[in-house]
Amino acid sequence: MCIRDSIRTMQAATRTYALNRFSDLCMFLAGGEIYALCNTDSLPVLFSVLPQVQFELSYLCGYIFDVTIAGIIIFSIFAAALCKCAQFLLFVCLPDAMEAPTPASALIHSSTLVVMGIFMILRFSPVLHLSIATLTTMLCLGSATVLYGAVYAVWTQDLKKAVAYSTISQIGYLFCGCAMLAFRATLIYLIVHAVCKALLFVFVGYIVHIFGGTTSLRKMGGIFYVIPDIAIYMFILCLILGGAPYTLGFFAKELIVYSIISLSGPVAAFVLSCCIIAFALTPYYLY
Repeated sequence: MCIRDSIRTMQAATRTYALNRFSDLCMFLAGGEIYALCNTDSLPVLFSVLPQVQFELSYLCGYIFDVTIAGIIIFSIFAAALCKCAQFLLFVCLPDAMEAPTPASALIHSSTLVVMGIFMILRFSPVLHLSIATLTTMLCLGSATVLYGAVYAVWTQDLKKAVAYSTISQIGYLFCGCAMLAFRATLIYLIVHAVCKALLFVFVGYIVHIFGGTTSLRKMGGIFYVIPDIAIYMFILCLILGGAPYTLGFFAKELIVYSIISLSGPVAAFVLSCCIIAFALTPYYLY
């Protein structure tokens, strides 16, 4: 059993390493493109130069969608953040992080890996509007991630994996907020989610320790009678993460939801349906 656990841990580390190296490659390409265009790595210079280079690279590409220098740079940044944030079809690294000890899992899920991808998008927020195709792709992937993470968090019977897929769903909200150019709301919810999820993981690790190392929800119950203080703290954190009325999570998430509701067009129906289902499932898997 120990050998099997060791093999599973090594496989999880390998998958996480491979995805992050692909993300670093995309970020390296974006940096090379920025330096080739501006001859500097200064972001203020990039923000002033990039809106002025909106010429197409090929006339043939214009028949499908506009391919510009700005679009290529923004798409490279988006591809780098896509792997860091564990979005749809690339989220294997977050459940794999459950193989690590609880402090490492808390850092990966709340303060380092996924947060860095969103913050990288926020740093390039002045030029994201130059690529509508990238924003549309970001919005579709973010809404699909919101729905998948919520559904799988409800379905799984493992406590740590439920929190992991909860993180995937919440990061999908942030991705949608960036796609809707609601950067202030995204930054506020990013801070709220990072603080609350870090504390939640510490409490989850304590509960797993109390129950003898098991993470199966079928073998847990009556936590309030065993450790009432931890149960109360977790309930408060879940209220914030679930967006209960008059909490900080409610006001932060409300700003993102308001920008999504204002959508119109063929993508709006898919995005709204995914978000509405996820909104209904979020209180269920948290409480």
